[in-house]
Amino acid sequence: MLVTGVRVAGLRDADGFVKTDLESRVELPAGPEGVAVADALELFAAGLDATRIRPMLARLGIAHGEIEIVEEDGLPVQASWDHGIGVRALLAGDAARRLTVWVEVAPDPPLFGQLRELAVREPRLVAALGNSPRLGIKVGWLFTKDLTTASIAVLELKVGDLAFPASGPERPKWAPRMLRELGTRFCRIERKPEPELAARLLAASLSPDPDERDNFRRAASALADKPFNLGALELVQVEDEIWPCFGPHLRRSRQYGPAAEEALRLVDAAFLVAPDVLIVEAAGALQNDPSEVVEWLVGRTEGNNATLEQVFLVPGGAA
Repeated sequence: MLVTGVRVAGLRDADGFVKTDLESRVELPAGPEGVAVADALELFAAGLDATRIRPMLARLGIAHGEIEIVEEDGLPVQASWDHGIGVRALLAGDAARRLTVWVEVAPDPPLFGQLRELAVREPRLVAALGNSPRLGIKVGWLFTKDLTTASIAVLELKVGDLAFPASGPERPKWAPRMLRELGTRFCRIERKPEPELAARLLAASLSPDPDERDNFRRAASALADKPFNLGALELVQVEDEIWPCFGPHLRRSRQYGPAAEEALRLVDAAFLVAPDVLIVEAAGALQNDPSEVVEWLVGRTEGNNATLEQVFLVPGGAA
């Protein structure tokens, strides 16, 4: 699928942000505005996929302790945590307690096929898909006064020009499944311990699924070639941990400085996670030529061997 439009309200540094007619490569503004839009996309995805809420809240500095999540029909409707200090830093104003993220999506053939299957029991959906296959979804987060609880809701659901009830008993039965599916298709690259990345690479290399093994081979090849040039990937076991090493001398990633860690995160996201929509901040900032890394990422969206549909690029540094 492809995100073709984004509209944000209530989020500091991105309040009022609107961008439409998006293609596979999306350049977000530099500085806090671009990071805030990336935050908005995370909040949108987490509002559809409850499994994303805990890591998202930690990453955005909202909550690190115990988090209580309530779901209905498989969708998150409430999240609670201990204190609201981190929330205040996200909101557009001192009096604001609500933020919304509207996203327009052009479904890919598999998602469109799922919608066509669901349309068997929903004549209105058949008509909507025939007129325009694009989906419009708005997710809202409304915080309590003490900013320790958020009510999460899908506020708008459109297929083409046709609006459907987004919540409550009148919401179509097909909607929760489709919304959860959309939420799983986003990924924002985050820092992860190297043994965790190496363990995932090892699991892919040993997988009974030929596609998973192929993804591992492609990831290993990418690390050896431009723009990373680290040498052949070797996975080394040290006691209970797996470590990524490179070349015949088994050099550890620290010997290349932080560039190797960044390369591991990028190839992990591009080949093993392989989401439809990948959000990358300061792509290639630690490499010799950042522009080569950007072109490499965009290249993952092209051709028959593409692993991504779309890349959102957030420049590093201040505006």
